[in-house]
Amino acid sequence: MAALIEPSPRYCQFSTVAGGRHYLWKGDGSNIIALCDPSTELWSLLHTTGPLPPGEYGGCSVCVGRYLYTFGGREGSSFYNDMGKLDLDTFQSTKVQSSGIQPMKKQGCGLVCVNERTLCCFGGEGIEGPTQPGSTFTSGWTNELHFFDTQKGVWSSPKLRGERPPPCSDFTFTMVDQRRAVLFGGWQPGRGNRVNDVYLFDFRTMEVTKVKPAQGEPRPVERRHHAACCLNYGQDYPHLLVYGGVGKDLKTLGDMWTLNVDTGKWTEVTPPESKTPRYWHSITATSLGPGLTEVLVFGGKQTLLLFDQPIAETTILRFELTGPSAGKWAIVDVAHNDTRGSAQRLSEKRIRQATARASSVRQ
Repeated sequence: MAALIEPSPRYCQFSTVAGGRHYLWKGDGSNIIALCDPSTELWSLLHTTGPLPPGEYGGCSVCVGRYLYTFGGREGSSFYNDMGKLDLDTFQSTKVQSSGIQPMKKQGCGLVCVNERTLCCFGGEGIEGPTQPGSTFTSGWTNELHFFDTQKGVWSSPKLRGERPPPCSDFTFTMVDQRRAVLFGGWQPGRGNRVNDVYLFDFRTMEVTKVKPAQGEPRPVERRHHAACCLNYGQDYPHLLVYGGVGKDLKTLGDMWTLNVDTGKWTEVTPPESKTPRYWHSITATSLGPGLTEVLVFGGKQTLLLFDQPIAETTILRFELTGPSAGKWAIVDVAHNDTRGSAQRLSEKRIRQATARASSVRQ
């Protein structure tokens, strides 16, 4: 009997989506990249070649075409500001040579793809470097913002207008349409540390706006080490989806919220029968048809222990959304490549897809 293919337990260092497949890299200290294909719900494991990005944790990544760009990270007391690139066709890793004034060496920063050639790196915690005009450095944390031209390999420091977030790290930084990104939560020194603030970055106008919820409206609790992705129920109604993280009193969270980016209104998604807390995980969303979205939660850890290393997760959490505030859970153990169970789940999924399409046609 052939050995089962499964990813090693890991808290995700780098993750991305390209061509409909989910890629997890590092987090377990190896050069093996794990691929999950939602169309089959099975894993593939491939060896990468070339130098591994430095740092054990705290790095950030983003996909540009068929390349996964990685930045920063930490290992022990050492911080890094290396930019790496992984070819998702050959799985060859290279260190990107760059010029210009680089971001400081740091971890816990955000990295998004502004357009087909421009990356934006914001915030983080690390070692102070050259002070960027308009930015602040506080006790190891920064709110510096840099652009990186992937074609020229040049770092630049664009000017920001509006209300720049304070120095922070361990937040989520998510593109929600072709020109805007949302920063949520994270760690801010000297302000109760964990926060639940929301900032909207408009890269067309280079303006930042703090999104303030209406008084009395529900909102997620303060957190760090959470995960977020974008939901689009139509081009005019982008939503941010937030799951898990570490809250106050070191409590690991298992709640899920959506934010209407245009109205600033938070909605807690219908909770599952048994919430599954996660932190240091990654999350993706894939449309299954009109009004039906599949959300997958990869990796991470469930418990936060101060003097021991908790076991990382391989079981994937699957959540199907029928709208910004309703859905149902399914915990899918695809780590062991259950071919028979996968076939049954996919058959059920295709029935739901066909039902969603038929409902859309009738409407």
